[in-house]
Amino acid sequence: MRTPPAAVLCAALFVLCASGTALAQDYVPTAVTFSGTDLSQAELLAVTGLHSGEPVSRERMQAAADRLTGSGLFIDARFSFDGETLKFELKPSPAVVPVEYDNFPWWDDAALNTAVAARVPLFHGALYPGGPMRDQVKGALTSLL
Repeated sequence: MRTPPAAVLCAALFVLCASGTALAQDYVPTAVTFSGTDLSQAELLAVTGLHSGEPVSRERMQAAADRLTGSGLFIDARFSFDGETLKFELKPSPAVVPVEYDNFPWWDDAALNTAVAARVPLFHGALYPGGPMRDQVKGALTSLL
């Protein structure tokens, strides 16, 4: 007995729709944690845009990991979800160096670091020289002038 082509098409569409729904699944973590860094959990949450108790897709988790590595402070950001906790394992970049300020005689380094940190997320006096944070620090310093 032959299966009608319409039935095969309907079955194929059902499988495609069902698998698409599974791929777009949202997860609701009860906690979001970060390891491998001394930066505060609150700062890291602000940069990732993630919040516990809020639905998040795998794509958003990956985008958050990409934002962390994009800062230049980390060479790797891996995430896992165990059904309750969304965990990010961060590997700091060995290329991060302390910032040195020239031609700011009216401020000391600590005051400048504090002023820049108020404007640049994750900045605490050090950065990856080739990363986007460098331009953000320049902008913050320019705004102080």
